[in-house]
Amino acid sequence: MVPSPSKSSWHTVIFGSALVIRLLHALSASELFMYRHLIDDAARFDGYAWKIAAGTIRNEPLQVALTPVYLGFLAFFYKLFGHYWFWPRAVQILMGSLVCVLLYDTARRLWSERAARLTGLMAAFYGIFIFYDFEILKPSLTNFFLILAFYTLTRSREKPSFWIFFSSGALMACAVLLRMNTVLVLPFVAFWILKTYLPTKKTAALAGLIFFLAGYSLCQTLWKAWFIQTIPNQQALFTESGIHFYIGNNPLATGTYKAVPGVAASPKGHTRDARRIAEEARQSSLNPAQVNQYWIQRAFDYIRQNPGKWLVLSAKKTFLLLNSYEVPNNENYDYARSVAPILGLPLVSAVLVLPLGLLGMLAALKDKRPAIQLWILFFTGYALSLILTFVTSNYRLPLYLPMLLFAGYALDNAIQEFKQGVPQLQRWALFFLVFWIFCNYETFLSKYRYDNFIQKRIQFYSTPYKKQAPLQKTKVPG
Repeated sequence: MVPSPSKSSWHTVIFGSALVIRLLHALSASELFMYRHLIDDAARFDGYAWKIAAGTIRNEPLQVALTPVYLGFLAFFYKLFGHYWFWPRAVQILMGSLVCVLLYDTARRLWSERAARLTGLMAAFYGIFIFYDFEILKPSLTNFFLILAFYTLTRSREKPSFWIFFSSGALMACAVLLRMNTVLVLPFVAFWILKTYLPTKKTAALAGLIFFLAGYSLCQTLWKAWFIQTIPNQQALFTESGIHFYIGNNPLATGTYKAVPGVAASPKGHTRDARRIAEEARQSSLNPAQVNQYWIQRAFDYIRQNPGKWLVLSAKKTFLLLNSYEVPNNENYDYARSVAPILGLPLVSAVLVLPLGLLGMLAALKDKRPAIQLWILFFTGYALSLILTFVTSNYRLPLYLPMLLFAGYALDNAIQEFKQGVPQLQRWALFFLVFWIFCNYETFLSKYRYDNFIQKRIQFYSTPYKKQAPLQKTKVPG
């Protein structure tokens, strides 16, 4: 039975639990080398955000693709409080705790109070969420905007209004700017709006879609206008989808991130080297959009010429997508668990969430309520976006939002089935066992060695980039 959406004391319990465990992680791990030194994406976001806050960026060229949303987020706190990592990390911890509350409240509206509590508690103590909420990286913020967008759409069924569609569109725009592959979720949202409202209110359905797209377009336009005004000399696109699409679809692709020959595995390499190779192939000077198109065309050429190999590659990506191994990129969750006291605890992990999520989604397929269909479409759209690119832990993080919801529903179902008799429970236990074996089967990837990971941070911090993004604790002038 779906409970009344009135306030519950469990909102406070979930938020408090999530906040406490994240604060304990922050306090116990803040002095670790991996949190005192930023590398790759984190260092570049930090360095450019500091220059924006200090007002020294206008005459400097931007040669890498960086999202304006996360740059603006960091620059805001650097402008107010100086070059301290404490403030963005503290706000991300608060946002991450709120994500858990919104998951709880969503499950409460979809299913039962028990399913909601299970969902909220799993999210609060989900290790990978705790890990990313403390990183100076954009995954935590991406999750925050996505849960807000889909929570808003979920509530639109209770009291539809054009403002709800407009605001959810604006929130989706922020999420897309943060994680470019999220754009593939948009057609699924548009389909849901039309499918949900067209049968009864055709005019309202079309107007809702228009307002959703208007909110999306306006938010994107405002962010891009601010970005261009702040950094006029930009030599890269906001999102370099072309090279990322090719990384996931080429003869050497493995299903996860693997550097393309001739292109350095760094944001600058994705711009500088990708442009050099494209211009050499075209034998002419190209603008960023043309470079992007060149790599998209190369990926499609590979798919068209090797359909069988591409299907096998897509199957590998699907396996990685649903496997409990957190594939490292610039950050390594397994290494963090080995050195951070809180992350080393037996926290909730993908080992249980993925098989339970699949089990819950299987059970929810027969439920035709639009709000539940929305979350299934979210999972489908985002999963497709990863299968078309590549799978890493940070890219996969948003997928845990629907999976936690369905995992809570699966546990609630199991408790209900147990009360009805052992035969019913045996049926679901069999499905769970199959999903658990599949999701926890050893991957074909070689595990990222801990010593290599920490050595990469040490070597990076000894490079000249240290001079651009030092651990300074100065106030922004003026």
